[in-house]
Amino acid sequence: MAPTAANAATTPFEALVYALEGRKKRIFQSSGRLPAIWWNGFDFYIYFFRAIYFAPAFFPCSDTPRNC
Repeated sequence: MAPTAANAATTPFEALVYALEGRKKRIFQSSGRLPAIWWNGFDFYIYFFRAIYFAPAFFPCSDTPRNC
């Protein structure tokens, strides 16, 4: 059985240590997600501006105002 705050800590100090260990673990797990989140945003940014830049090559403007 995994220790919980109720059965692992008998003193306030032990409860504090247990809480800080959990906090460190959550921060470490979250820091592993940050590069993936950053890379996903970076891809979206690059593809979005490339689409705007290359759109005229694939969809040229015709003489009718509706298509421009």
